[in-house]
Amino acid sequence: MKVIRRGLLILCAAVLAIAAGIFAASCGKNTVTLSFETNGGGAVAQIEAESGSETTLPVPVREGFVFDGWFTAKELTGTAYNGTITVPDSDTTYYAAWTEGVLLTLDPAGGVLSGEAQRYLRPGANLADALKEAVPSKTVALANGSERQLGFGNWFYPDGRALGAFDVMPAEGLTLQARYTVEYTVRVFLQNLSQQEYVRSEENNRTFTDYVGAVVSPDLSVFGFIRTEENAGQPSVL
Repeated sequence: MKVIRRGLLILCAAVLAIAAGIFAASCGKNTVTLSFETNGGGAVAQIEAESGSETTLPVPVREGFVFDGWFTAKELTGTAYNGTITVPDSDTTYYAAWTEGVLLTLDPAGGVLSGEAQRYLRPGANLADALKEAVPSKTVALANGSERQLGFGNWFYPDGRALGAFDVMPAEGLTLQARYTVEYTVRVFLQNLSQQEYVRSEENNRTFTDYVGAVVSPDLSVFGFIRTEENAGQPSVL
């Protein structure tokens, strides 16, 4: 009898272990398929991922339009999904939403722009925010044969206005041109009362920054000295 009871106990334990394994498998993560309907945009490949895990949704491209996010409703209602999401428990189809964009053209003015020179923005979009990463670079050759790297100053409208922090994209197309800055140094030479000789004064030199093409007039004062009219600084073009 003891042998039979021991055998029954072992069998019951084995059954319980199998049942627990089946239960754990049924409650575990399963692989689901995420599909994408781009509604006129370029094709996007499906994603297979485990439910409950995180995945990054793709960003489709459609010429002349700005992407507004993915929706799980075909009518594009409800929550818009972008970036990283938690994978749902079952297969899901996402539908792309779009807004017709306005063309913005960036002219690097002889410089090099990493990224697209033409892009579409929503009317009313903040331009400064949209162009945070649009920083062109420009190198110029100097008369002595060396090269100089210019600094990027700002984007400018065709009428000469600089782009402001709160400017927005108009309803019609827009072209902005880059302007660059350069450092320049005003060197000071001091002269005695007899005006017989000059002494270079390095400690009174000043370095400034302004836009290339700007007209500058050196205007420095040095304690204990006056500036004579014949030696007044003349305007210079950078």
